[in-house]
Amino acid sequence: MIAFDQTKPLLKALASAGVDTKKPYFVDGNISDYSSELDAGPLEGSKGTIPGVNPSDAFIKRLESTDVDLKNTTTYGAETYDGIILAALAAQKGGSADGKTIQAIFHRCGIECSAKVAHECDFKRAS
Repeated sequence: MIAFDQTKPLLKALASAGVDTKKPYFVDGNISDYSSELDAGPLEGSKGTIPGVNPSDAFIKRLESTDVDLKNTTTYGAETYDGIILAALAAQKGGSADGKTIQAIFHRCGIECSAKVAHECDFKRAS
């Protein structure tokens, strides 16, 4: 089910119409704690996907120690962290934090790969 903000009213409407709503499958945009607004029945057996890696408790604790309101989600947190660190390293190596410098360093570090899957690429160290 991909309904985002409409998930709660959609589940209520489906249940009211007699549709079997047990075991719904959610995506990241509608995985939430609905226990205060919905009866458990329509959500019994529900599952969902959250994209990205499952960050460790230590990593989540570090994220939550910042002054940023994460709104109770760490989806893409590890990937965002990696991207920021890579951009910072590229800026440091290039001697500037402007976009062109960072892009040039990224471009130099990239590899060309025509494989259909990543594990077939011949990864090499960036110089």
